[in-house]
This record gives sequence, structure tokens and C-alpha cells, in this order.
Amino acid sequence: MSLIVDAIEIEQWIKKGLEKTLHTEGFPSITPEDHDESLKQKVKQNVNSSELTMTSYNYKEIAEKYKSDAETVKEAIAALEKEIRSLSPKESDEVYQFLVMQGIGNKLMKSSPLDFAKENAEEFNGVILAVSKVRDLNDYPKRQAWKLLRENQQLALSSGKIRLEKDDNGVERKIPIDMEPTLRDGSANPNYKQPIPYKRARELFMILNDTGELALVRMDIDNVNIGQKSTIYGKKSAVKDKPYKSVIRGWHGAYEESGAYNTAWQLAEKLYDSFYTETKFKDENGNYSTVVHQKITAADVANLPSYGYYVTRGYVDGISQNNDGTKTYLTVSDDDGNKVRSSTGYESIMADIDNLANGDEVIIVIERNSFKNNEGQYVPYNVLMGVTKNNAGNTFSDALKRLNSLRGNK
Repeated sequence: MSLIVDAIEIEQWIKKGLEKTLHTEGFPSITPEDHDESLKQKVKQNVNSSELTMTSYNYKEIAEKYKSDAETVKEAIAALEKEIRSLSPKESDEVYQFLVMQGIGNKLMKSSPLDFAKENAEEFNGVILAVSKVRDLNDYPKRQAWKLLRENQQLALSSGKIRLEKDDNGVERKIPIDMEPTLRDGSANPNYKQPIPYKRARELFMILNDTGELALVRMDIDNVNIGQKSTIYGKKSAVKDKPYKSVIRGWHGAYEESGAYNTAWQLAEKLYDSFYTETKFKDENGNYSTVVHQKITAADVANLPSYGYYVTRGYVDGISQNNDGTKTYLTVSDDDGNKVRSSTGYESIMADIDNLANGDEVIIVIERNSFKNNEGQYVPYNVLMGVTKNNAGNTFSDALKRLNSLRGNK
């Protein structure tokens, strides 16, 4: 005997089955529309808790949460969102942002900056010949805001470039504000209308292996050694009218060394021959003239402006330290006996100086700076950024070494 079922009964069974599935005890009834709305609400809650908008991420806040930096977070989010969109191409922007926020923590916590850089950044191999002291890369826009304040206080305040705030003691402070809505790459500026932050970095001179060109590297880094085979991970952009051909933004922590480069002296000579600095002078009529400083001798340094990077060469003429050993002073003289004294507190460069002896031929990179003395006068001084020794020696340096050795034996 066969079971005969008509169309009406089949429809009723299907309806009852759906109701049982959707209304099972412990599980609330939910339709596809309800699911989408629930997901949107989760996104909104997540956005509100992180002070995000539906079209941007608070890179600074995410960086603080995961003990990273805003640039690395931005790159990580871009890579993660690209991956999610390729795997699931039909979701809404709100859903993508929700999924990114769910996964960004794992991506930042499970991979080191170097591992992440190797996956998502460009690799640059070369030899570093100079390392600057720590500086604020946002110093320039801050100085521009202060300059506007001096020239036109009303405009500085009305344009938003300076904000007035009072501290806990009621003292009014004038704070430079970032008023650029977009970054150089056209993306939204996460710091728009916020105080311009301190952006820690050093500047490095690196000669690239593949092209032999000089690049200026900017990155937050400390333990860098001069004359080593170095690898940096980051992004590169070309520049014009500079002694270096490109600028590399290195990612924080994305740096490796693999031993000394045997012909670093030849690279240092190339740097000395090609590097230049331009300074502008204004005459009494308001006209500007440009002076190019290149192949600088020890005699030239005293007449240089108290700013900028310079390369010179000579012979080690003296080495000393301050009382607590935190700073080393290197004196270099040229063929005519003119002397240049520079100092450094950077440990790796201090170690390089420890391996020098009077009479060694060297090429040094210095940064000119100045300080105000008790009389209110600005006094220039030289910060040593790097020293490279001619290991082969030459007639002059060898003769000077012999003479110093004879003097020391008396």
C-alpha cells in the first residue's frame, strides 16, 4: 500500500519543518534580513567602542592597543582587508570593516614586525654609512604652525592650525593641529584636526646594492651599525634635486644585518665625491642666492651653516670621551692640518671610534647644529653620524701612524 500525499500536505510539512528549525528551544528565530541587521549592529558597536567611522579606522588607537605604530597598523589593515575582500567579494563595506577589526589583533600579535614586513613591504639591501640622532619627523609642520602664529595670530587660530587649551593649572597652551584631510597617498588622514603627534625616527644614508644609488631612509630604529650588509623593509619613493635619489620609509623593527661589507671604504669615497648640500642666502635687497657645498675639507666646515648634513675626509687626530663615558669626541684633520671636531652618543658609532687610531684615514658624515650660550649667541657644533676607515691605508696615513708611534715610545 503506497502513501498518497497531495501538494497541500507537502506545503504544510515544509512550513512546520521551517518553524521547528527557526523556533527550536534555546535558539531565537532569525531571518536572513535579521542576520544582516544583527551584523550591522555589531559593526556599529565595534565602531563606537573604537571611535571609528564607517569609512576609516583609528590607526593611532589600534596601534596603542597592540603596542605597534600607526603606519604598521595602516599597512596591516590594508593587507587584511585586501585578503578578506578577495575571499568574500560580495560583502558590504560595514561587514568588511567588522571582519577586519575581528582579525587585526591576531595579525598584529602573531607576527613580528619583520615577519609582517617580509610579507607586505618591499625589501632594500645595501650598506648604511650614516645614522642621524633621533628626531621628530613632524617637526616641520609644527614649526610652520608656530611661524604662522608669530606672523598672524588671528589667522593661525581661525584656520585651526593652532588650538588654545588650558592645562590642569589653568595655564593656556597653544597646540599645533594637523589640518591636512588626506595623506600623500590620497588616503584619509587619521590624525586630521588632531594635535600633531611626535613621530620618532632616525635618518640614514644607505647605498643600495642593486642600483648603487644613495637613498635617504627614515625609520624608528636604534641598533644600526655603519658599513654592514643591511636589509630594510618598507616603501620607497623617488625624489628630485637631492643628493639622494629616493626616500625609503622603513617599517618599525623591520631591519636586519648580515656582517661587514668588505669594500665599505669605496662606497664612502663615492658618497664623499657625490654628496652635496645647498644653502640659500638672502642679500640686503631681498634676493636669494644658492651655494652648493661639496667635497668639503676640514677648513670648510667652520664656515658652513649651523644646519644640514655634510661629508668630509681626513686623518684621525684625536679621540676623547666625556667624564661618564656617554659621549665620544673625534677630531679629524686634513692635509693642511685643519681640524674638525665632532661628537656622538650613539653606541655603535662610539664602538667604531674605539677601533680607530691616530693617523687612520677616515671619511665622516656630520650634522651641523647649534646651541645658545650664556651670552645668547648661537654656537655651532658637529654631530658625528658615521665614520668609515680606509683599511688599506695610504702613504700619508701610514707615515703619520709611524710618527705617532715613535712619539709614543719616547
